[in-house]
Amino acid sequence: MVRKLRVYFLFIWLITNLSGCDRDIIGPQASRPGEINDSRRVLIINEGNFQRGNASIGYYNSETNSYAGEHFQRENGLPLGDVLESVYYEQDQFYAVLNGSNRILICDSSWALKTSFEGLGAPRYLALHAERIYLSDLFKSEIGVYNAQTLEREKLWTITKPAFAVEAWQDQIIVAADKELRVYDPLLNDSLIQTITLPAAIKAFLKNGLSQWLVVDNNDQVYRWEAPRDTLIDLGPLNKKGEHFCLDFSRQEFYVLAGAEVQVYSFFGQSLKVERSFSHAAENVYGFVCDSAAAQLYIMDPEAFVAPSTIYVYDRLGPLKEQFSAGFISNGALIRD
Repeated sequence: MVRKLRVYFLFIWLITNLSGCDRDIIGPQASRPGEINDSRRVLIINEGNFQRGNASIGYYNSETNSYAGEHFQRENGLPLGDVLESVYYEQDQFYAVLNGSNRILICDSSWALKTSFEGLGAPRYLALHAERIYLSDLFKSEIGVYNAQTLEREKLWTITKPAFAVEAWQDQIIVAADKELRVYDPLLNDSLIQTITLPAAIKAFLKNGLSQWLVVDNNDQVYRWEAPRDTLIDLGPLNKKGEHFCLDFSRQEFYVLAGAEVQVYSFFGQSLKVERSFSHAAENVYGFVCDSAAAQLYIMDPEAFVAPSTIYVYDRLGPLKEQFSAGFISNGALIRD
């Protein structure tokens, strides 16, 4: 009898305490808007296979070496879409550019879908400035200018080749396409105010802090550019043909992935110098990102494009720290410091 009473009171205690708990802390929960913590610092962009609709985003927690995928789908109850080309975070909103789905999703800081716009052709990269969205196309030699509130297209710029990059910087829009760097001024009716032509097509355009850029062309020449100067400072050639590039501007280090090796350059003034190099384990590299705050590099291997990608995490000095599996065809990461 005593035993039965103990079981009964234990049951009553459990019901009373659980019913008094806040539902928000029981079970899997979506992060609330505006929340930013270490588990949300490193967003992995998984492009997905063309026409499979398996693009996704996930988060990597470097403190626990854990990866949580399909964040958009868990937040909204629907798949992200087809071919996630790029992701941006501006003014507490995410912008996801889906090439295969021909649309852009605009989400809050927890990835809850707010709105989207479609019929864009093959969108690739975007820049935001003064309530306007500047959008490049994978195949077309043009930049679409959209109203960020109404999402209606206001105008179309014609350029020489499909844009390699489009960036908003110091109240100007910079477009890198083929051999050209073009500078547009939104405050002067988007007029073209400067064009710089390189000897060869541009294959890397990397922001170096607040005032400079590094540019690499197909001849593996490296330049420093500080707009609105109309000249490039030639820093010299790379030691080996570079395939992927990333930059740690806080340490003035330039990482070049060349075959099975990562070369680390430093650059000061008008010189470029190899400081060290180390080998990596990836067989097929599709993405290469520097996390300057954590002093480490992410190398994305899509595993022959038919299996979940492997992400290798290297210390900036060379040792392999971790590796983990992500989504299909990881093409990069968005680091939120």
